[in-house]
Amino acid sequence: MPSEYHYYVYLLTNQNNKVMYFGMTNNLVRRMHEHKAKLVLGFTEKYNVNNGLF
Repeated sequence: MPSEYHYYVYLLTNQNNKVMYFGMTNNLVRRMHEHKAKLVLGFTEKYNVNNGLF
């Protein structure tokens, strides 16, 4: 029997909506926390992309 996996596609933007980021995760709450707390270095940390559009 195949296992079920649930994934979420999300869109983030910066404060002035000039930069957008699309992501995919299996745990949306955890991933949003990582973006807002800048726990993962990279594009979203560099461009301050942490406003979620749902």
